[in-house]
Amino acid sequence: MNSDLTVAPVSKLTAPCSRQSVFQRHVFTCLLICQILVLGLMVRVWAFDASTRIRFNWDIDNAWNHAVDALQSGPSFFSGVVKVYNPTSHIYTDYPPLRFYIVTAWVDLIHHWAGLSARRTDADSWPMLLVNFFFEVAAAAGMYFFCRTRLCQTKSLLAACALWLSPALIVNTFVWPQWDCWVLAPVLWTGWAVLDRRWLLAGICFGCGTMLKGQTLFCLPWLLAFMLLYPLPPGRPAGVLGWNSMVKAVSWFIRTSRRLAQFALGSAIIIFIITLPFTIRHNLYWLKIYTHQINMAQPMSVGFWNLPMILDRQYGWWRSDLIWSPHWLGLIPSMTINHWLDAAALIWLIILALFSRRAFHSSRVLLAPGTAFAIFVTLVPGMHERYGLWAAALLAPAVVISPMAAFSWLILTIMAFLDPFNSCLNGDPRHWVILRSLLGKGAQDMAWFWLFAIFLMTYQIFLSRSGSSRRKLVPRRGSLLTRI
Repeated sequence: MNSDLTVAPVSKLTAPCSRQSVFQRHVFTCLLICQILVLGLMVRVWAFDASTRIRFNWDIDNAWNHAVDALQSGPSFFSGVVKVYNPTSHIYTDYPPLRFYIVTAWVDLIHHWAGLSARRTDADSWPMLLVNFFFEVAAAAGMYFFCRTRLCQTKSLLAACALWLSPALIVNTFVWPQWDCWVLAPVLWTGWAVLDRRWLLAGICFGCGTMLKGQTLFCLPWLLAFMLLYPLPPGRPAGVLGWNSMVKAVSWFIRTSRRLAQFALGSAIIIFIITLPFTIRHNLYWLKIYTHQINMAQPMSVGFWNLPMILDRQYGWWRSDLIWSPHWLGLIPSMTINHWLDAAALIWLIILALFSRRAFHSSRVLLAPGTAFAIFVTLVPGMHERYGLWAAALLAPAVVISPMAAFSWLILTIMAFLDPFNSCLNGDPRHWVILRSLLGKGAQDMAWFWLFAIFLMTYQIFLSRSGSSRRKLVPRRGSLLTRI
């Protein structure tokens, strides 16, 4: 052996970790996650017990009454649910099928335990609150894996903790209480599947979300535009008519068609399975939930601090007010303020999709789904005060991306907490008088904070550079789910 060949000593800083140290790190991480979960559960239990006087019970009572009517309408579980979705029925519900299954199963469980009652008690609410807890845990896990596609493990855990301990989420699920948190898990797992290029799985997750709450469709314009715009060939305008650009255009069309087909197939499969009891009984009336026309007689904002509230309170505009009504050409429809706001939201979402495509390999693309929800609920009329939760919760990755993004997330979280909390305080007029007065007077001014925050978030996504991520996707070969 040549004595000149010597082995350099391995530095302690560069030496690989032993199996014992890796195991200890994993054990510590699991214990920390369990402690955070227990802490969040304790805060939620306390919030529910302490909010008896200000709790908004109408929504949960409404769900209870719908489920009781369904159980009394038919001899079996599914037959009673299907009968509720009937144009001749005296019962009207705007619940999608999967959501109504869960609500009816909750009341059916209470019926087997303590007998079917027309009135709900606080003790009867706990099974439904546990369902909220399950969806919150699923959303936190989805946030971790969603961020893990672009961030390290520590930052992904911090983003998941920011969602799990969000005061806006706790107020919505255990103080109001409502089931808006059911949207978060399907959207986050859809985002993970899209960033990981699992289009069939993305369609399945998105289909589950639409069957839970129709508001999942708020991000559909951005999602479709993002799927269409991402694989565009980066050729220069001067070479548009060249042979190379033509080949790229054909390749883009084939790849986009495949991913859209897989996404639509996944959504169609899960929707068909969920609505199978309706299909067997030839009842498609549940589709009316998604296709009902907007009532122009409603106010611009249903309690939410957004741009329509500013237009309503400061300028006195209604959704049916005409802004442009051309009479010289019958082909052009009359445009109301509702149409202009919808068009502005659609254009902004398409611009966001362009920025998201540019930031696909950057960590700032994690801000896109939450920003899409924030744009929709800030510009479109008829939004409830609870809808800010989706923007604040989905933008939890902003905590670890940049200081400006974290500042914007903090603004949105505070607004998404105060808005529904203010509505809950109105149920107890004898207390919290000063706070209710301040929030009531400053509502239209707080709406500007939403616009300011989503401008900052859109700018943050615009700042990202293509190829700036340290972790790029490497498609796996031989995967059961096709990756393009």
